[in-house]
Amino acid sequence: MVVLAILLGVATERWLVGPAVARLAASYVSLTLEPSAAAVGLTALGLLAGTAVTVLWATRLVTRGPVVAWMRER
Repeated sequence: MVVLAILLGVATERWLVGPAVARLAASYVSLTLEPSAAAVGLTALGLLAGTAVTVLWATRLVTRGPVVAWMRER
């Protein structure tokens, strides 16, 4: 799902947001709003790292057991 979001985000920026902003700024300055491969790669790595942390955290919470059982032990 994250890979799909990355691909959709890159495609949207490349063919929708980038050209729209370039047209708006055309009278002020010449802009190239195409992201570099390094920027896309770094963003993708950040999203994947965030996803991994979220999955590990949720898994830890789910496998820890019910809160009620922990409270009864005390």
